[in-house]
Amino acid sequence: MSEDEIEDGKPDMIDKPRIKISNNVGTAVTVSVENKYPQEANVTYTYYLGTTPKASNISEKSFTIDGLLEETEYELKVVVTWNGNILESDTVKITTIGTLTPPKTTMISLEENSEKIALEYPILTLDGVMNSMVKCTVGDKVRIEIDNVAGITNYYSIDGGESWIEYTKTVELSYPGDGLLKAKSENSRGVSDIKNILPYSYAEELNCTGPTSGGNPVLAKEAYDRDYSTFVNCDTNISTRFRMDVDSECWGKYVTLYTWLKDSTNTNAGRIYFYEKEGNVLNQYVSGYPMSHLMIHTLSGESILNQTAKSIKIPKDTSWIGLHDGSSTVINFHVYEIWCSQENLNGKTY
Repeated sequence: MSEDEIEDGKPDMIDKPRIKISNNVGTAVTVSVENKYPQEANVTYTYYLGTTPKASNISEKSFTIDGLLEETEYELKVVVTWNGNILESDTVKITTIGTLTPPKTTMISLEENSEKIALEYPILTLDGVMNSMVKCTVGDKVRIEIDNVAGITNYYSIDGGESWIEYTKTVELSYPGDGLLKAKSENSRGVSDIKNILPYSYAEELNCTGPTSGGNPVLAKEAYDRDYSTFVNCDTNISTRFRMDVDSECWGKYVTLYTWLKDSTNTNAGRIYFYEKEGNVLNQYVSGYPMSHLMIHTLSGESILNQTAKSIKIPKDTSWIGLHDGSSTVINFHVYEIWCSQENLNGKTY
């Protein structure tokens, strides 16, 4: 038995569990206990993220905690229980490493008579919330622009990702067909997810169509019309969410809401949900609250009772965002503007 092992019912001279952190790239981290214990010992492990147990009294010496935010600091610890004794590791602070996000892209139709069509739901992009796109047919002339960032190489594809061309400057080409124009980025950390290049735009004269049947209501244009005096009242029943889609270029950035609860002191109201494409909630935020209480003031740190900007990081794989007041009673949850920002704008007024 080594000096790290437990012998005769007593801990060795190193009485605290020693933990090792690995695989902290992206939205997950693996925590491992390095101490060795005799096979006959009744040992269980509880893994904590902050003060929240993520796995309790399990027999595995290694556990992966997922659903984290990229480039965010967390505190981790492990409590080991063996033969009635309880030993707690030191708390270790780690910062998750960000993965590469898809590039910011713009597609412009060069046809004189191009037609704009309304989207089903508004979509959050780095250029603001868009509610329409240009209708293109095969052979139409289009222009593609991709933002170049130092240290990152961008690529585009005209055949759905079968082959890739390095992007160095603005490209004009014939539209190859729906779903065939794609883009990705690459650097020393790896390759980003692949995104579609689509001709999104904001059209003041158009309103999103919403689903043909069922589904969540559309987040109305007053929440993204570039006017801080107009608003949408997201007062809904408890099961309804006002929906806005999210472009993958916004992952890891902030969704910023200029909002407040008018004539209310209910700090538990005003909630935001992040959904992946299959419709499941991304439980990215671990704050001691259940998933049903993803309160804007908790996630942003800015009081919902103030008419100010509130910024929340957008998790990777977010497909759409849902907003509601969080109550079955009438609450005036006013959203004046919503946009994607590169920085945290908490507390700013407009």
